[in-house]
Amino acid sequence: MKKILCFGEVLWDILPNGHKKIGGAPLNVAYHLKKLGIDSGIISRVGSDKEGDRLIRFIEELSLPYHLIQKDKQYQTGKAIATLAGPNEMVYDIVSPVAWDFISFEDQHKNILKKTDALVYGSLACRNDVSRKTLYQMLAYVEYKVFDINIRKPYADMSVIQYLLSQSDLVKLNETETVILGEHFALGKSENQIVDGIFKNFAVKEILVTKGEQGGSYYDHNQKLDYEAKKVKVKDTVGSGDSFLAGFLSERVSGSDIIKCLDTASRLSGLVTSLEGGCPEYDILEIEDRFLK
Repeated sequence: MKKILCFGEVLWDILPNGHKKIGGAPLNVAYHLKKLGIDSGIISRVGSDKEGDRLIRFIEELSLPYHLIQKDKQYQTGKAIATLAGPNEMVYDIVSPVAWDFISFEDQHKNILKKTDALVYGSLACRNDVSRKTLYQMLAYVEYKVFDINIRKPYADMSVIQYLLSQSDLVKLNETETVILGEHFALGKSENQIVDGIFKNFAVKEILVTKGEQGGSYYDHNQKLDYEAKKVKVKDTVGSGDSFLAGFLSERVSGSDIIKCLDTASRLSGLVTSLEGGCPEYDILEIEDRFLK
């Protein structure tokens, strides 16, 4: 069985009505990978509090291993306070500092990472020196490095993003993030120019640009492939990009061709978008039931 680990934030989204929902892009990706039959897990840190205990129980209920979740005696479990900014639009105040800002490197990580087929990480988890240095250490032990840029202002340190671009094999970004990179690194204005600039200036081998209901594009040094988003009745878009990445990676590490990778990614993203939340319950056979008829 192929193994993929995700590194970074796990937290509770505190909604305007007071309800709490599990959050964090790395956790979403790990959840969907598990659903797709990949031996997945997450490296993170929670507080020694009720929220941390609940989060670990939730991870266990998702059938994800929780032995790589560290406990912090000083800092609380992560939270993101949601505020309604407009119709169907939430803005989040990501509380800082919290436990996942202090993920430490452990000796067990070396052997675990050496046996891992891919490591997935984003820029948000690097907002603090401790977790950032831990991630930098981990990159030396893994074969296939996946950078889901996931820019969350004000935590967008472009020097960190530049370093991670230099270390990553696959980079996933959305249209807004593509523009941000183009402007900051003076790569050009069009998507093609920016992608070409990333390939020329960094060691990146593959790039995914997601475009919501417009689908997206896959690039490597030899080709560009566009894909269409599946037409669904949207419930919410929380975690749609995370499920897309999980679908792509599940096929990529299994040796499938890129067309199959994109097809599975698009199907899964469509299914998750038609459901509620970043980690909704579903049967993976629904991908075929709903999109092959």
